[in-house]
Amino acid sequence: NGAAVAAARRAAGDVAFVAGDVGPTSFSFAPGSISLDGARDALAEQCEALVAAGVDLLALETFTTLEEMRVAIEAANSVRGDLPLVASMSFGRGAPEHLAALAEELGVDVVGANCCEGPESTLRAVEALARSTRLPIWAKPSAGLPVDLRYPVEDRDFATWALRLVEAGARIVGGCCGTTPATIRAVHDGITSTRERVRT
Repeated sequence: NGAAVAAARRAAGDVAFVAGDVGPTSFSFAPGSISLDGARDALAEQCEALVAAGVDLLALETFTTLEEMRVAIEAANSVRGDLPLVASMSFGRGAPEHLAALAEELGVDVVGANCCEGPESTLRAVEALARSTRLPIWAKPSAGLPVDLRYPVEDRDFATWALRLVEAGARIVGGCCGTTPATIRAVHDGITSTRERVRT
């Protein structure tokens, strides 16, 4: 974790923030492989290492159960001080409304959806979050479900979906599985050009 933060910091320079990204343990994917207490300890250890390495924020991503998300937020809260905290889930199960309530209860700064099955399902989650909370919303869809190791959503289409996510209420937009620097560039260019047209 420390080496990853150092590498990201070199790449980011003074033009980008560095997020310490924390994903779920096997608690959510392989029931019985680890206890909830074991998951809490592992998550706290990683959060502490990322904070010590100097991240600008902590991002809890791709969690699939509210039970593990709760302990992840609690673990992050125990070490983050005044660092911002993002709580983002992949909504195959569970409702975005429940994440919004949990995030507000535990003092999360940004709530969101990532990965899911692609941009369309992420859009539905963002719409539900926007109806449920006034917290800033983050959205990082995947480029669809891969077929023969290829992701089906092309960069131009992904950028169009990104605009729809912004219109639905997302304030931080990025990409998850199947996206590349070129995808993010297309998202940036698409959102920027749209805003310029609106201003004129």
